[in-house]
Amino acid sequence: MTEEKSQQVKTIWQSCPHCQTKIRYSRTNPFRPFCSERCKNADFLGWSEEKHRIPENLPFSDLDAEFQNIDE
Repeated sequence: MTEEKSQQVKTIWQSCPHCQTKIRYSRTNPFRPFCSERCKNADFLGWSEEKHRIPENLPFSDLDAEFQNIDE
């Protein structure tokens, strides 16, 4: 039974968000979704230097608009 399950495990490959290196997605990778500590730290540095930003003008759904007017 264990052998059957191990054969059914699908390998998932992804690109490192920083350097685009193809890596196997694994729970055992302490740097996931990055390929290495260097890429993880480089990404963190980008956020801390405000090189990465979340767009300010995100479209609101109707539900969001209802919650904005809740205090009125």
